[in-house]
Amino acid sequence: MKLSLIAAERLKTSSKTFRQILTCTLSILLFTSQAALWAQIPPVNFDDAFLGVNFDPATLDGNGDDPGTGNGMPDAAEMALVAEILNNQSLDLSRHGGISHQDVAAAYNQAIASARTDVATLVALWPTVAELSAGYMMLGQSGFDSIDRMAKGFGVSHQGNYSLALEVGSRLNGSGDADGDGISNLQEYLAFGQSSIADYVSAALDPVRTPTADQITVVALAPSQYKTIGIILYPGFEVLDVYGPAEMWANVPEFNVIMIAENEGPVMSAQGIATVADYSFDTAPTLDVVMVPGGIGTRTELLNENFLSYIQRVHETSEYTTSVCTGSALLAKAGILDGLSATSNKRAFYLAEEQSSKVDWVVDARWVESGKVLTSSGVSAGIDMALGLVAKTHGINSARMLASTLEYVWHEDADNDPFAQFAQRSQLTQSGTALSFEKAEPAAEDVINVAPRFLQLFFDNPPDITRSSIMLQEMGTHARTIHLSGLHSMNTRDLMISVSEPLADGHYTVTWSSAAQGGGAQTMGSYQFEVKTNPQ
Repeated sequence: MKLSLIAAERLKTSSKTFRQILTCTLSILLFTSQAALWAQIPPVNFDDAFLGVNFDPATLDGNGDDPGTGNGMPDAAEMALVAEILNNQSLDLSRHGGISHQDVAAAYNQAIASARTDVATLVALWPTVAELSAGYMMLGQSGFDSIDRMAKGFGVSHQGNYSLALEVGSRLNGSGDADGDGISNLQEYLAFGQSSIADYVSAALDPVRTPTADQITVVALAPSQYKTIGIILYPGFEVLDVYGPAEMWANVPEFNVIMIAENEGPVMSAQGIATVADYSFDTAPTLDVVMVPGGIGTRTELLNENFLSYIQRVHETSEYTTSVCTGSALLAKAGILDGLSATSNKRAFYLAEEQSSKVDWVVDARWVESGKVLTSSGVSAGIDMALGLVAKTHGINSARMLASTLEYVWHEDADNDPFAQFAQRSQLTQSGTALSFEKAEPAAEDVINVAPRFLQLFFDNPPDITRSSIMLQEMGTHARTIHLSGLHSMNTRDLMISVSEPLADGHYTVTWSSAAQGGGAQTMGSYQFEVKTNPQ
């Protein structure tokens, strides 16, 4: 019996020892598998990634917290810190409040896998582009924003999962603290990295080695020149009004040009060329610069309260509000120009003047700066105004260099407009009978079974053709502006214009603007008709 008890006790002890050995073995296997996973990362050298896409790692600094600015140290220096952590599997500063190889490796594995998918189309040109993308991701949100802006210039964007990189990156970039010593990586770089990146990396990963009081540098970064410029589109805008300034501004690195309309999607110009609006009035971000173009569609938007209220709202918070051509008429109608000086398209000058008598309308001006508002004369003058804004934000030499680079002869003198002689002024103070709209062909609210070749509008008094315009728009999901040509009169009291294409079945809106011969205020209005060639 005694012998049996001893045997049972030994068996119990052996079983406990087996469980301990098994647990220890499983732990070793788990650690080994994790180590093997970490070891899958080949030696990382982000300098090679920079050189592989023709970037100079010694000078590039573009991942500051404010887009378009640096943070005071080369991006390659920040990535050198990341590379050192990835290449040192035993590094673990977590007990000091710092970073560990394990966390950084997991983040990098996720980032490089996502980047290889997201920028796959660019690898044939630049074999190291995925590694560079992953390196920027390891610098946190500012790094993500920086590389994603560059990638979008080549038609790609980073849509993959970079969540781990964005999390650990906040501790690896200039404002972070990799070793947990309470001193930012940027301060350690300024103290130890000016002559040797390796010395910076060593200090940034050593909680004991910190800058002395006299090595701490007060960092004063230059004020950001980054600006979001929103161009407000509407049906019937003038193409050059939009793309002239856009060409200038989009070539300024600190300017981000976006297109906005009442609704997102394609917006048809007066020339029949569509432009996609990136944002609607409801989804657009805060704007530093607002630009309202002109065009025949101005007449419609003068009657659009939603459009007018939107430009009022964005003007309240903008740094600059600008317009091209008859866009100033819209600013005037919204009350934005009250008490200011402004100009407009010379051949449609009356249209702007008649929107507000509280504006000092300047005829002999290529563009006018008044307060924070810049308005330009017609069409091509918008390019001169756009360069004038660049001169304000970046200096006149930068504006001149930009114009030269784009082979444009800049009219630098804002007060000299060679087209001022063609100005058609408002005749509000002259005698003239008010114009009243009487009828039209096709008739208002009519349903017709043959597409019209002409639009003909009749008034109670003879209209002034030189101060008249008519616009035709297709409504619904395929909304667009129909090209019209040859505005003329068949008798003394009508306006007639040719429709340049057969109209498909659907609903259409006609917007008109005119004044009576002999003077008087501009009168505007609109009406609708339907084309229904198949009555079933």
